[in-house]
Amino acid sequence: MPTWDHRAATGNGAYQLYLYVDEYATNNGGVGTSYINWELGLIKVGSSGGFASSQGSCPWEVHMQGNNNGDTSGTGSFSFGANDAIGTRRAIASLNGWSFAHNGDYSGQLSLNTMARIVSGISIGSPQIGWGWVGMTNITRGAAAPAAPALLSRTDTSLTIRSYNSNDWGVGTGALTHHLDYATHSNLDNLVWITYPTTGGGAAHDNTITVDPYTTYYARDTIQDRTGAWVPSGVVAFYARPSPPPAPDVTSKTPTTIPTTGCATARPSTRSGWARRRCGTPISWCTA
Repeated sequence: MPTWDHRAATGNGAYQLYLYVDEYATNNGGVGTSYINWELGLIKVGSSGGFASSQGSCPWEVHMQGNNNGDTSGTGSFSFGANDAIGTRRAIASLNGWSFAHNGDYSGQLSLNTMARIVSGISIGSPQIGWGWVGMTNITRGAAAPAAPALLSRTDTSLTIRSYNSNDWGVGTGALTHHLDYATHSNLDNLVWITYPTTGGGAAHDNTITVDPYTTYYARDTIQDRTGAWVPSGVVAFYARPSPPPAPDVTSKTPTTIPTTGCATARPSTRSGWARRRCGTPISWCTA
């Protein structure tokens, strides 16, 4: 994690103004966060000629600006003895635990533009550390697995499958991609894929794939996240078979009629030389 020690000359060549900053922790949740401690003061860099330097009330201000701004000011004090060694530091102000959100594009990046100054009433004058950008730690985080795909419909030669975007695409600078992977081997060693859009967390997208009848297909959704890693969903099996035939339906019909007049011959019968006939209504026996 970065630390830096900005310096500025003062009106007294024996001293410099310093701003020491320490990024002591990060959090990769959301867009990412950096946590900073800082200290503002004077450091002895040369001989003071045997003279002490001190001030009981010294106005100061510190600014760190990024996606959210840290701006603060106050008064402090410092005191250097005549015989203090070169390299001696006297803090005027400090703060622990400033937090700064990383870029809203989920790139995991953050730069802070910093400035600090004091106003002394002695020979040190009013030194200022001018505005300057400092980069923080680049944060990364992997994506969450998308939901498993779901079968919507099928025909003799195709499956229509609903795929889903991941709800968390991670943090980093890589390009995002979602795939529907499918294969006829359960270990997916012969998988192929189609790319579907990346539009929003959990968004659904329908994909149609060509299949062979009577074949089991294994499918999963995957995301290539902002770190460049592929994160898969669980695998779901779909069986491709021809569509069932349609239910039978009557398209036309004609009435069945039975004659009520005349004589319609029924199945012949040999009964004493008589033939059984239906002769009008009511039924009667007729001679052959």
